[in-house]
Amino acid sequence: MKATELLAKQTQIVGGRIAGLQGMSEAQWMARPGQGRNRVGFTAWHMVATRDWTIRSILQAERPVGWEAPFAGSGIARCDLPFGMSLEEADLIAEAVTPADVAAYSDAVTSEILRWLERTDEGALDAPPPNGRAHLVFSSRYDEAGYREELDANSSGMSMTDWPTWQLLTRPAFAHCLFHLEEMEFAKTNA
Repeated sequence: MKATELLAKQTQIVGGRIAGLQGMSEAQWMARPGQGRNRVGFTAWHMVATRDWTIRSILQAERPVGWEAPFAGSGIARCDLPFGMSLEEADLIAEAVTPADVAAYSDAVTSEILRWLERTDEGALDAPPPNGRAHLVFSSRYDEAGYREELDANSSGMSMTDWPTWQLLTRPAFAHCLFHLEEMEFAKTNA
């Protein structure tokens, strides 16, 4: 199996699990997995927005899918940051989106990732994105401390935008999402 095929399978797994959130009740959508933790609705949006950020902003140096039609002006496009905001702002996002909104957004982002993988050379996966910081011009919010701390902080001292492309697709766009899906399942079950 080629690396791009494995990444495509991972992409489809997460996309399928996010699509399964559509049957959630409002109580489950607004549940928290613990005190001071983000609501399920925010976490669902965050997973898709992080995948969008990875594929469009970091790997393609383009505006996120969620900022364009049909999502522009909706709750999906409420916040430019996929991470690094306050709990209060995260709560507002959870209130502004529905499970159906997030599922539609996820379908669009999943399709974008799969199209990108189809046209990507396997050798490009070992290199960092050539324009990984180009997205910083898209929004002044990318200069906010919370965003920059998450972008630049990790144990190796290397910014996420300097990771090899395969790591961007397997860490924030796959493994990170799997953790959140389990966290959301816990919150949903206990709502």
